[in-house]
Amino acid sequence: MRSFLVLLIAFCLFGCDSLNRDQLLVRSGIKAEEAKSLEVSVAEVVTAFAEKKGLINKKAESQVQGTLLYYQSSDEYFPITLGARTVADGVVVDLLHFHPGSGETEAYSQMKRELSETVIGRFGAAVTVMEDGQHYAIEQKSP
Repeated sequence: MRSFLVLLIAFCLFGCDSLNRDQLLVRSGIKAEEAKSLEVSVAEVVTAFAEKKGLINKKAESQVQGTLLYYQSSDEYFPITLGARTVADGVVVDLLHFHPGSGETEAYSQMKRELSETVIGRFGAAVTVMEDGQHYAIEQKSP
């Protein structure tokens, strides 16, 4: 019994993988021209952030519907991804990181904090930090 408990604890500590996912929703106005202007503005802000962080532009590889931009860190096996896409309510900024281990990595936590500060600093009350369980689904492009 004791060895089972040791194995169970070891598995929980070392055998776990994490998917960290955070979203910011930047809401658009009612008019179509306001929505288009917002898309351009969000893309400019997030692109500048991604380039400042040294992320690599992977938009051509994106399979997500409504993609405005898609960047990845240079980590070969477990990159942090940053994207922005259009949704009915405005523009969603996605930050994702799958990695072995539990919780957020320091790099992910720092990028999440700085991204939130940047986007909220630019768009203010138009930004909603999406809570777990309220995230916008990622829809694949039609083949």
